[in-house]
Amino acid sequence: MKAVKSAKVLTAVLILSITTNLFAQKPSSQKSVINQITTNSLYGLKSDYSSVVESTLFVILQVKNRYPNADYDKLIDRLNELAIDGRTPSIRYKAQLASLYYNYHDLFAEIKFVEKENPDKYFKMIAEKIESQSILAVN
Repeated sequence: MKAVKSAKVLTAVLILSITTNLFAQKPSSQKSVINQITTNSLYGLKSDYSSVVESTLFVILQVKNRYPNADYDKLIDRLNELAIDGRTPSIRYKAQLASLYYNYHDLFAEIKFVEKENPDKYFKMIAEKIESQSILAVN
């Protein structure tokens, strides 16, 4: 029952954010877009609903992929906090992977995000890339 309620809340948040973006005025610069995304993402990462936090973790991976050179210090700080103090093991794990993705983006350059894919697929790709790099580093 809790999962259904969380899914409904997540769906409502996503619909509101999509419609808000569709009818909003275009920002004057990429920097203002990044600031807006960062503010909204930080808010999503503080949610009481685990599903909202996990969805936000995936969204910020997409943001870094789309705008790789922007300043994300606040997001990285929050990711590092979640990696330690996240509510669930899944949130802690995904926050750690997202933090690594942000800090070592060049390592993951071949990962391309496609809409309507399972978000867990991308977290798995990041984990596999880290694992393969660790094995290569040992040899």
